[in-house]
Amino acid sequence: MKNIYIYGASGHGKVVLYTFAANKIPPAGFIDDEATGVFCDLPVVSPADLMPKADSQSNLDQHFHIAIGNNQVREMKFNQLIALGFVPENAIHPSAVVYPSASLGSGCLVAATAVVGPSATIGNACIINHGAIVDHDCVIGSFTHCAPNVTLGGGVRIGKSCLIGAGAVILPGITIGDGVTVGAGAVVTKNISDNQVQVGSPARNLA
Repeated sequence: MKNIYIYGASGHGKVVLYTFAANKIPPAGFIDDEATGVFCDLPVVSPADLMPKADSQSNLDQHFHIAIGNNQVREMKFNQLIALGFVPENAIHPSAVVYPSASLGSGCLVAATAVVGPSATIGNACIINHGAIVDHDCVIGSFTHCAPNVTLGGGVRIGKSCLIGAGAVILPGITIGDGVTVGAGAVVTKNISDNQVQVGSPARNLA
């Protein structure tokens, strides 16, 4: 039986834990840089506690999910564990809808009541949070976070390491570059280039 560790003993870690539990998959515990002990009745270990297993065949049974909201930190931890031979695990709540023609990368969260539509493509370690809608033919780059109740219209393209704030609406066919932050409740009606912060309705660059 594979051991799944959740990296991040935090509020978001609880979401991931209960997502696995809803699928009757009991994680082995949490990994955390700041603390050890017990969290949500599961052991919390430091990254060093798992390092002796690095480069070992036993890593084939060691799986992980990065439960860290910060996109840059999530990417760093994801790549570190991949390099050590650990296996990323998706967490998909049973109340979420992921269409058969959709494609998910590794280590993604699709939280309760989220929808990933037909022919949508999602990169590695993305967060599709509670109630978010990713409509047909959308493309989302790795390490991007769609916060609760985000709505992406059909054919939206979002780059790597973006944060789409809670309740934001991206109109169909819009393209958003890498490293973009869209504020909560924003309505995006035009394409957005890399590394911008856009807020409001219609969304505008926060200069």
